[in-house]
Amino acid sequence: MGYYTAFELQVRRYPDPETPAPREDVDAISEAVAALGVLEAAGDGLGWSGFAKWYECDLDMCSLSARFPDYLFTIFGDGEQREDIWRGYYYRGRVQICRPRITWDAFDPDRTRPPGRDCEDD
Repeated sequence: MGYYTAFELQVRRYPDPETPAPREDVDAISEAVAALGVLEAAGDGLGWSGFAKWYECDLDMCSLSARFPDYLFTIFGDGEQREDIWRGYYYRGRVQICRPRITWDAFDPDRTRPPGRDCEDD
């Protein structure tokens, strides 16, 4: 059976993401991502997505980022379980995994409303 995750991969030059990647880099990165056999191109350029069982994601992405040290590889993951959402940054063969943080506003009596109105209307 296995565990499926929706993946979105974005690749940007680092530390200057506004500088366009040379065509030969785009082609080489695209070929390397395609060779993983997990993600498909999403648009023209350095973006991919997929829905897969990809248990070697961290190892594959660390290896890929080591091959292209001038680029930051960012993966957004959304797993089958409700709270399994994360972002992975891969750079020069290393990884940083981040999970979202949910915060709640403190009670404010000035923001209370009569019943029947959505709380987001305030």
